[in-house]
Amino acid sequence: MEDMAVIARDFNVTCDVLIKDIMSLSLFKRVGDYIRPISKVMLQVTDANGDSYMISNQAGLDIWCEIKGLEKNYIKLLIMD
Repeated sequence: MEDMAVIARDFNVTCDVLIKDIMSLSLFKRVGDYIRPISKVMLQVTDANGDSYMISNQAGLDIWCEIKGLEKNYIKLLIMD
């Protein structure tokens, strides 16, 4: 949870608020003391403002990018156990 504290501090929120916000995305689950993605593959795209969006479904992200007029330049995160 030390990493979470650093991220929370960077965004000027408490760890509890950060964890609540992460869990509200429905992309992550708690497993013991860890927060893990619900899928072994996550996709991330960043818009012109530098805001990043993450999803576990490429078809959904393709549609979202088309609606927003963003190029489909993804970062694919593979979760390895």
